[in-house]
Formats: sequence, structure tokens, C-alpha cells
Amino acid sequence: MSKLFVVFGATGQQGGALVNYIISHPDFSKDFRLRGITRNSSSPAAKQLHEKGVEVVELKDGRILFGFAWGPETKLPLIDINDTGKYLSPALRDPIKYNGCRLIAATAFYTAKEQVDTWSTVSGKEVILPEEDIPLLTSDPLQQKMSRPGTVLEKWGYYGPTGEEDLCWMHNQLNEKLTTWKEFLESNGPWFVE
Repeated sequence: MSKLFVVFGATGQQGGALVNYIISHPDFSKDFRLRGITRNSSSPAAKQLHEKGVEVVELKDGRILFGFAWGPETKLPLIDINDTGKYLSPALRDPIKYNGCRLIAATAFYTAKEQVDTWSTVSGKEVILPEEDIPLLTSDPLQQKMSRPGTVLEKWGYYGPTGEEDLCWMHNQLNEKLTTWKEFLESNGPWFVE
């Protein structure tokens, strides 16, 4: 009998990528039956999951709020959504070893400046976002305050003070190549149309 694996946000990019990874994996597709949690079980994406053999369950009350911007030197983890399953692979192979472990999913930490500079290089177009315009990206006063330099995110990092060290540990657990920010940009363009 296969084990149950529940994916929250199964119709979103990250959850959908995880579902596709498990379904297409030669071992995990046999070891796990999938239950996808979504806000709308009648959506086209939910119906596609059902057609793939995923049990689709509707749950409307979950709420997540994360929408503030950040300063240009704040380091943020980036991940190609299609790499999501690669981070879970070690835990699925050896659940006892990874029980209680925090698995961090990111290719690397990049500052906003590094992200923009790489995007400029790959696209051949200068990409800029003046720091003074960052608070204008949201009308919420709390989010505007959070976008200023010196915030908790900038001081402590996305995954806390040991985030970069923890990410290094995570990468040592993986056996599949990850997609860098540059590779992601190169394979998903063109970014600007004249």
C-alpha cells in the first residue's frame, strides 16, 4: 500500500511543481499516493490534477500574507519552481534521517541588486528599480515600513541568522542539479518585447 503525501497549494506553481515531480519520478510515483489541497476543486488546474490520479480536496480558509518589498542589499532565496521536488527527494528516500530537519529550498541567496544585474545581462536591457520607488509597490502602510532598509528581513534573513549555513547543508543532501537564477532567466525569456 502506498503512503499518502499531501501537497498544499497543489494547483499553484510550487505545489504543482512538487506534484509533477513526484508523479514523474520512477520511485516516488510508486511509493506515494497524492492528495492535493486547493482553494477551488472545480478549477481547470484541479481537474487536471484529478486526471493525473491526484485526490483533490478543497480547503478555503488558509491565509498567507507576504507582499512587502525589500531593500537592494537584502538577500533573498531564489528557486526555480520546477526544482521544488529535488529538495524533498532526500527526505522521501530516508524519512527517518530527515525527521525533524528543516529543509531549505533555494538555489542560492541573491540580493535584489544581483537579481537585477543578472536580469540585465541576460536580457541585454538595463533593468532598474530605484530604491525610493520600492515603497510605492504597495499601498499597505505596514508593508511600506517593512520595505525600508534595516527591517527584520534585512537583519535576520529570510530563513533566520543561520539561513545561508542551513542552505549549504541542504545542498550537500541533494543529488540533482539545481537551476541557477541566470539559467532560469536564459530558459524562460524573452523578457522584453520591443
